[in-house]
Amino acid sequence: MGDSTSTGFAAALELWQEHQLSILVVASLAIQWFLFVFAPLRQHRIPGLLRLSIWLAYLGSDAVAIYALATLFNSHRCDTDTGRPGVELLWAPILLVHLGGQDSITAYNIEDNELWRRHVVTAVSQVAAAIYVFVKAWPKSLVTTAHQAVNQATLDKVNVIQAHNDEMEAYGRIFTPALLLFFCGITKCVFKPWDLKRVSVNSLVDSSSGSEEKGGESEMNSLQEYVGAATRYFESRGHGRGAGLQEDDGDDDTCKAGEVWKPYNLCVDLAPPYSGRLSCLKHLARSPADEAHRLVKSSLSATFHQLYTKESLKLHDISHFVFTNNAALNRWKVLTSARGLRTVAAATLLGAIAVFHYGGGAADQVKADVTVTYALLWSAFVMEYVLPTVIHHTFGRVQRLFTGHRTWPDQVAQYNLMGYVARRRKHSWLMEVVGWLGCRDLVDQLWTMDPCKGASSREITGLVHAHVAGGWMEGHIAGADSFRAFNDYRGQWTLNNSSVPSMVLMSVSRPFDESVLVWHLATDFCFHLLQEDPSPSSATARRCREMSNYMAYLLFVKPEMLMPGARRSLFRDACGELIDGYRLFFIPTVIPWRRRPHRRR
Repeated sequence: MGDSTSTGFAAALELWQEHQLSILVVASLAIQWFLFVFAPLRQHRIPGLLRLSIWLAYLGSDAVAIYALATLFNSHRCDTDTGRPGVELLWAPILLVHLGGQDSITAYNIEDNELWRRHVVTAVSQVAAAIYVFVKAWPKSLVTTAHQAVNQATLDKVNVIQAHNDEMEAYGRIFTPALLLFFCGITKCVFKPWDLKRVSVNSLVDSSSGSEEKGGESEMNSLQEYVGAATRYFESRGHGRGAGLQEDDGDDDTCKAGEVWKPYNLCVDLAPPYSGRLSCLKHLARSPADEAHRLVKSSLSATFHQLYTKESLKLHDISHFVFTNNAALNRWKVLTSARGLRTVAAATLLGAIAVFHYGGGAADQVKADVTVTYALLWSAFVMEYVLPTVIHHTFGRVQRLFTGHRTWPDQVAQYNLMGYVARRRKHSWLMEVVGWLGCRDLVDQLWTMDPCKGASSREITGLVHAHVAGGWMEGHIAGADSFRAFNDYRGQWTLNNSSVPSMVLMSVSRPFDESVLVWHLATDFCFHLLQEDPSPSSATARRCREMSNYMAYLLFVKPEMLMPGARRSLFRDACGELIDGYRLFFIPTVIPWRRRPHRRR
């Protein structure tokens, strides 16, 4: 038994050493296909195992490609007497394409965008290694070959010269496609850190500041001017309960698309100009709730694609360029744009495939290596250029399936404190094992409630839209102070309209994360009796409870989305207090209480 195991291990090790480079290249290709198919699904609710696999593939894609390049580098560095250039010379630029990653996932977390400097170093080092492999495979010069054949017999000299000519001919068949592929690989590898830098925090601040400084003298400069202009707008069109807004006649009331369709600028601590906020307020106030919901979904999708994909490269359309009378300069602008470079890279990649196939590059090569080469070349062309173009111009269902372009799933994430307490009591042994393994945080983040789907997201957006629009149209906002108070409400309206003790009134003055938890419990207690009520007020109560569960989800699972410094430990502390209270008030005493004996000091 032991001998057979050792023999099998030795055979596997020998197979690995013999085909190490091919295995690594095929593994890198498989990871790229996996990311191409499944990475666009990240913005949807997918099983935790699939999400974990996408994360591991994202991390492992660079590692496998770098390892393969290092293996190729070492093989050519050690092999100083190489004869004919192998077809693996074409694998180096394809691995650079793999290092560039997939367009659907440039970053997994927003923190990855800040690592663009590391990707610059990686790109430079790997490009240098690929070029070294290319140069190292260069055949010896005829002078060097003749010098080595000086002391040999005449027949041997002829054979050496003939071998040199055959080597030059074989290298010529590989040189042209390799040169074309290097352009594609270097272009793709350089695009990745450049795109990460474009969506880093400093770049977003610079771009937002630049667009804000372009405003003219008529731009608003204070909150008082903004509130005053908005108040006059709503007063001129009449406000009051049940009053609606008429359609605007002037062009000054049209919403600025740049402010609506660039919500990712809110990711930095820089507020948009008041003029843009006013135009968007007018647009949203006179729009129905369904239009507001559609706009929110589109904005979330645009933000996701801007921060986590290479959508920003596609947004650089040539229509944004300022052309001059210089035709040569205009052509240079188009050629050096992101779209122009990608078009040229696609043409060169297709040309490299044609030259390799029709130029005899596969002649006198190992059949398995040729098969791997064709798989690499055609996969790169299909993944990088063919399928994205087809999906972009195909019907909406396929486009949404692969890209999620301008769409966002109609679902609201949920987490409930009482449900968390019940789960800990029901699966106490499992939670103890998880805590002993140190995986409780991961389990708590993955083991969430099922999200609310269907009409929940649309109706919640409608409630928020009605609340914001009602604040202006019903006259609750009349100045800068009332505007700040309206935005800072945490339940003051409910408490002021109810007879509640002063202790409850103190809940609105607590820190924001504590206030979220307190009102989450209050919402559960207040709306628990309305679950079976079929009245319209019960439907609103269910939506309010879903919003409360979503706030609890943000506090416990995504505290960085709620506010900087939010304490997710409050959730567990409250859970412990609820369990202690349950034991104190609801569990009967089984063991009689005994007075402890007095200890002598």
